[in-house]
Amino acid sequence: MITNSNQCPLIYLQQSRNYLAYNVDKTFRIHIEQCDQSINIHSCQLYDHRKRFLLISLNPILNRSVNENNLCLLTCLFQRSDFHQISFYRSINLHLSIQFSNKTTSVIPHTNISLYHCEHLALNCTSCLQLNPSYDCIWCNNQCMFKNQSVQCSNNQECLLPIIQKIEPFILPMNGGTLVTIKGKHFNLVHLSINIADIPCQLIEEESSHNK
Repeated sequence: MITNSNQCPLIYLQQSRNYLAYNVDKTFRIHIEQCDQSINIHSCQLYDHRKRFLLISLNPILNRSVNENNLCLLTCLFQRSDFHQISFYRSINLHLSIQFSNKTTSVIPHTNISLYHCEHLALNCTSCLQLNPSYDCIWCNNQCMFKNQSVQCSNNQECLLPIIQKIEPFILPMNGGTLVTIKGKHFNLVHLSINIADIPCQLIEEESSHNK
């Protein structure tokens, strides 16, 4: 039984700043001081300040220190399958709390947790590589993605300039209205504008790719 606030456990994250990539498993390690034998953890919870979603990590692991009295390390795993319910297009700040077996909940203060999706944060190579390095986003296969994804990448971490190899037809009528095909490499279709003889062209997106 807690008789005054000094008996309340001191709870804090092992890392002061945490980055949580969408669709990637994430483990949080939480220190609990004044952790006596009566403390038992039911779950860990992640949610945004508007409480539009709630992620729950069941079966957290609570390890009690052998060398230091009343010190515990709580490990909470949030799995990638938990994030499928979330739709967002910018990084989201999250709160982390733990629920004890007696149904009381403690919000961990001073948490700095950012949930993000590389593909939504950057739509082209340059903006992808300019993101915070802590996000671990790379440019791979013509999209921005988290670098630990099991995808074979060529030319990652390098923004390649577009190369034009062929234009068909090469001779065009002056009155316009002709379908022109440009072939090459490393085309970036995001926010792309094309001018031929200072005349703007309309891009047919469904027939375009990184090389056509």
